[in-house]
Amino acid sequence: ANSASVGASSSVAVGGIYQLWKRKGKPRRRAAEVYAKLARTKPGSVFSYLVASSRARDDDALHPIGARGLCNAHEAGHRRAAKELKRSASDENVVVRRLVIQCLVDTHKPLGKVEISIATAMRRDSDPNIRADAARVLARVVTGDDAPKTAVRALAKLAQDKSREPRMIAIRALGAMKAAPDSALAALPVAFRGAPESDKLDILRTARKLGAGEIVGAAITDDSPSVRLAAIDTAIATTTDVTSVINSALTDPAPSVRRAALDKIAAGKSGLDSSTTESALRLAIRDDNEELSDLALATLGRVGDTKAAHDELARRLASPSERVRAQAARASIGLAETDPQGAIDLLAPLQDDPSHDVRAALVPSLGKAMALATSPAELGKSLTKAERHATRRWVALSALLTLARTEAGAASAKSELDKVAKNGPPSARYGAELGLGVLEARADGISFVQSLVP
Repeated sequence: ANSASVGASSSVAVGGIYQLWKRKGKPRRRAAEVYAKLARTKPGSVFSYLVASSRARDDDALHPIGARGLCNAHEAGHRRAAKELKRSASDENVVVRRLVIQCLVDTHKPLGKVEISIATAMRRDSDPNIRADAARVLARVVTGDDAPKTAVRALAKLAQDKSREPRMIAIRALGAMKAAPDSALAALPVAFRGAPESDKLDILRTARKLGAGEIVGAAITDDSPSVRLAAIDTAIATTTDVTSVINSALTDPAPSVRRAALDKIAAGKSGLDSSTTESALRLAIRDDNEELSDLALATLGRVGDTKAAHDELARRLASPSERVRAQAARASIGLAETDPQGAIDLLAPLQDDPSHDVRAALVPSLGKAMALATSPAELGKSLTKAERHATRRWVALSALLTLARTEAGAASAKSELDKVAKNGPPSARYGAELGLGVLEARADGISFVQSLVP
């Protein structure tokens, strides 16, 4: 057999081994092993013996040997090997069935109709490992534009399998398809119930790809914050109960889920209309988490009704509470982006606020508004004129630094800072030199400037 595998006469080798094959029991099994090995290089010479081994009625121990040989013959390209493997796929011996399906899993050859029919039939096998391997084989053939309908239907059935591994392999495979049958979509809610967190996330990803939003309701009330986060994306992607999901997320016990909902609204990806968006943000503004409340208030200024945002900020900026005024000053950065002059009108008087926290909080917001609404030359004058008013000086510097971050305003902002650094009064000159240093170091100058507010 070894000589035949390296080019010697295969008929001589097969004939020599035949002397063992004629004897039953252990000698025949040894001969079958040799034939199975020889099938890797000379499948035609030994194929009849492999078929006989796989069908032997008087020695079941030959069946696994025959299956291994048929697999080798399949890899070597024998045209009848796949059909004989299909016959072995229904063998009573689970070891034989595992060999057959493993052969299809391991092969690098294109899978034809016979191979697909083998995997399709084996998705009903009593062994969950075999069903899982069948799902792997079917997953390979449904990734193209023209997925075989039999394979797709089999995967839809496997998506409802009682065992986790074949079920999840099938669900992931369906998620990679451009379209899936309704039976597959119906399987997702069933698979979602009782699944571990990682599986639920995979199921939600599949649901997003297939446009199946039926599981959103269960996902947004799941015990896992990660699953609830994924539910937001799924609801938006499938346009399923978006308003109720966003509202539920905004009152979620996990800050990460509430933030995710706010981020979707701020990015304009929630799909909510303006009135629903404003209602949702007003709900979020009352969040006990100050950071999230700030974000909601800022988002109201960015994407909500400008007048409503202006009125809400004005009310809070007039509050006797320093904490509320400081929060509103921080959150005004959203309004500064959409209505810079309105933000300036609101925030400019607070440069004289008795609270240090309020004055420091308004620096980024007022700086951004001034950068958008005021010319670079006017910002340079504001920096020069604020020699005796530290907060105004740092706000003007913040505006120039904000402008310098933009492609359109970088050159003019640096030019104004250069002028003030050379010819300005002492405090303004110091501030301009500081700003130039920040720009050269590419540091976060706004936060640093905030820390300088007296």
